[in-house]
Amino acid sequence: MNLMNCTKCGSLFVSIGRPVCFLCIEKERKEFEMVKKFIEEHPHSTVSQVVEATGVSEKLVIDLIKKGQIKSNEAMIVYECEICARPIHAGKVCNICKEKLTVDLKESIKPPDNKKRNK
Repeated sequence: MNLMNCTKCGSLFVSIGRPVCFLCIEKERKEFEMVKKFIEEHPHSTVSQVVEATGVSEKLVIDLIKKGQIKSNEAMIVYECEICARPIHAGKVCNICKEKLTVDLKESIKPPDNKKRNK
């Protein structure tokens, strides 16, 4: 157990592995429950409507969607790809950037071409 400052509120607390104090964990849990309940009752809400109705931050709503903790209605909840800023409905990266990353990764691990080396 370590004595540390909470990464959310800055208060000093005894950590048991998480960088967030118990009060902030409880606050996050309650905010998550409010957002989840609101979206269940109002499935076609936008992020702005969720934020206005629940009082939680837009960042939290988007983080919950990115983590897959709440499902977005594709027609209503849109945010930016973390790489190119294209609008997306789920995850952190758009399909175009995912494809480019996949191609780049495959290229980076491809073995060298022996024919080119022997010339």
